[in-house]
Amino acid sequence: MTGHYPPSLLGLVAAIGVAGAAHAIPPPPERSTTDCAAPVYATDTLVCSNPALLALDRAVQDRIARLDPKLLTSRPPYIEDQSAWFRRRSTCAFRPAQADCVAAAYAERIAVLDALAEAPQDQAWPMDCKPTYWSGGTKAITQGDHVILIDGEGTVRGVAMPMAPKAPWRPFARLKKEGESFSVQDVGNGKPLRCEPAD
Repeated sequence: MTGHYPPSLLGLVAAIGVAGAAHAIPPPPERSTTDCAAPVYATDTLVCSNPALLALDRAVQDRIARLDPKLLTSRPPYIEDQSAWFRRRSTCAFRPAQADCVAAAYAERIAVLDALAEAPQDQAWPMDCKPTYWSGGTKAITQGDHVILIDGEGTVRGVAMPMAPKAPWRPFARLKKEGESFSVQDVGNGKPLRCEPAD
């Protein structure tokens, strides 16, 4: 096939390919909170220009600084890695109500970080949950509009939050209450966890 094209044209195409590879755009740096000195995403620019959102970002930063980094990694299926949450928060730039989306994202993350720091174990109630994702049973702690899931050893396994219809932000673990029972759906729409009070 190369005989159909002059060598000069083939050389030009090869040179463009090499130049394009050399100037390829690298992926954005890994971040867990907003750096207003070097914003990465369009959502970062919004946060840095909005005092209320910037205060929420700083609240997340303060909580992260006090936590063991090991606590910030994912615990499937209901705890989201900090950097993964930050990337997902940045998709709010594509939502019509961008500021509302970002505020809801921060509210969810602050609730998760607070639970990881110190869940009120004395308020936990035994639950019968299916399917079983961890050993030792499950207990639930109700905190305002959300539910903290902990295992038999007292480790926080998830923080489930309700989602209003047409809300711009989707919680990583979505809560649906049904009297004293509830279900939790992960953001990937996996098999829901269904819990009811243990006998």
